[in-house]
Amino acid sequence: MRKGVVVGVAVALASASCAGAQTLEQYQETKRALIRQFLDCVTSQAVTIDDFTSDVSTIARGAVALCKAEAHAAAVSNAGSMSELVPSFRASLEASGIETGIAALLKSRAAMRRRSIPRAPAAPKAKPKGVQI
Repeated sequence: MRKGVVVGVAVALASASCAGAQTLEQYQETKRALIRQFLDCVTSQAVTIDDFTSDVSTIARGAVALCKAEAHAAAVSNAGSMSELVPSFRASLEASGIETGIAALLKSRAAMRRRSIPRAPAAPKAKPKGVQI
């Protein structure tokens, strides 16, 4: 009888630890998803508001400002129960957002340049000397 109780307690503890690990894994996945959502927002907004004359840093900062709600949600999620960490997490996210926005703008502008620059016609191939056609 006593052996059955010990086995039951061991099974219960193992189940609890698995459930705890799964919850932690889900929590980590939620944090990653919220960060990705913020960075995706910045990328989308940066490309949308690009006027092709302002510098990319200014536009990226504007895109980060437009994604405040996503940044806040990601910062709160990362801080967990330590709400005093939200401002530092948010500052870190905003810095990453600016870098992400700049990269997206540079890539977008390069693609636009490639599409809008007409290519010179190919030069005619020179015939080798002494070859008759």
